[in-house]
Amino acid sequence: MSDPAAAAAASLPTSVLATVKLVHVFGGIYIWEFVTSLDFEVEVYTRKRPWRWSLLVYIAARVLAMGAIITEFFGFDYPSEFNCNVWLRATLVFSFAAIMLSSLMILLRGVAVWGRSIYVVVFSSAIWLGNVAVAIWTMSLGEAVWFPPLGTCAITGAEKLRTGILVDLFADVILLTIMLAGVMNKRNGTGLWRVLYIQGLSWFLIAVCSKIPPIVMGFLNIDVGWNLMFNTPHRACYF
Repeated sequence: MSDPAAAAAASLPTSVLATVKLVHVFGGIYIWEFVTSLDFEVEVYTRKRPWRWSLLVYIAARVLAMGAIITEFFGFDYPSEFNCNVWLRATLVFSFAAIMLSSLMILLRGVAVWGRSIYVVVFSSAIWLGNVAVAIWTMSLGEAVWFPPLGTCAITGAEKLRTGILVDLFADVILLTIMLAGVMNKRNGTGLWRVLYIQGLSWFLIAVCSKIPPIVMGFLNIDVGWNLMFNTPHRACYF
């Protein structure tokens, strides 16, 4: 009896090739951005900038996002057959861990803007923890098999990942709305206020614009290539 996952991989569409190329393009862009902005981390490590524990969340998110990119490169470029399911799980863990830490940064900014209001802390934490729970569940979805014609791993059932990204979009929109509401509530026209407002609005637009394409493709479910095509661009833009 033939393996269903292997049979699905054998009929992969040509859009998978375009997806692999897009992974390398946006992965390369992220690596370039990561390297060119390392001076900030260096200043933190050398104590030229004051240390705050929230910086640990920021740095960890960047490192985990880099881990996701490198793991993707390995899966698509390593020439010999290996355990593709383990590779997929590692990619998802790195990706969702980085995404959750990015959402945590939004939560922390919102809590700070609202002066650590207990209502904001409890509500925002509940939203974030719910997002984390769905992310953990999403990591268990999808399968990957070795695809000899391409000499790479092929992901099947990629449309199942759409729920995790959709919930993350809703969670980020709620957290960003809380943060922006706090900024508007303290509107005073100072330079710091303008920075917080522009930064919050930018985060909102980036979150929405980077997450909608992979969600739409996941629900359209055209084929595995289209389902995955915008996942790496989403991470590269978001981080």
